[in-house]
Amino acid sequence: MIKEVEMIKMRKDINYLQDKYGFTDSSLAKIGGLAIRTIREFMVMNRNLSDKNFYILNDSIKKIKEQIIAAEEYQPNE
Repeated sequence: MIKEVEMIKMRKDINYLQDKYGFTDSSLAKIGGLAIRTIREFMVMNRNLSDKNFYILNDSIKKIKEQIIAAEEYQPNE
């Protein structure tokens, strides 16, 4: 995995989550246990993440996407 390439994908994922599902910088930060500033600088200022924050945010985004898929497939009568 190339970190810089993955960060491009992560920015696209975050934009999609914010536009389609209403996630905020604050909610994404809380989910990953990161500072809001980290998310904002990553998204707005296009700063690179430290290795630690990269793995935390990447894992958080993957978990969110899995949960969204499960929620969309959820059938209440089953």
